[in-house]
Amino acid sequence: MENPIKKYQRFFDDYVRDLTAFASLPVFGFLFLASLAIKRYDLAAQFFLVVVLTWALFFPIRYLVFRPRPKKLAYHNLLERLDASSFPSLHAARSVMLVLILSQLFVQLEARLLLWTLALGIMWSRLYLQKHRIEDLVVGSIMGLAIGYLLVVLV
Repeated sequence: MENPIKKYQRFFDDYVRDLTAFASLPVFGFLFLASLAIKRYDLAAQFFLVVVLTWALFFPIRYLVFRPRPKKLAYHNLLERLDASSFPSLHAARSVMLVLILSQLFVQLEARLLLWTLALGIMWSRLYLQKHRIEDLVVGSIMGLAIGYLLVVLV
């Protein structure tokens, strides 16, 4: 007979992995395409630039300042090495940028609080999954705030 705690633990772990996916590339790809579909080219450009700028800025940092994840990952090539580095957190940066971009659409306080709750949930999930340390998330969030602000103001 299966231990019920383990059964629910797996469910919870799956939920946390799903939560962290909100700051993933497929979500930004979907938002990019959805923005094009509704002819919001400004939003499409912002979602596209989130992906390009985070890769352009974060991967050189991860290459130069390699910091293994709390739950270490093996790597055998450059892309795996970049993925095995935890500093700074791409998910934290993208979750903050997601809030800043979507806040242009959802101006109600309740909606914005919900967006920030989602961003904090994504960051917490990264800790729970042992992908990052607090400082990875803080630096990623600060970089996300800076990049996201520039995207919202300039694009």
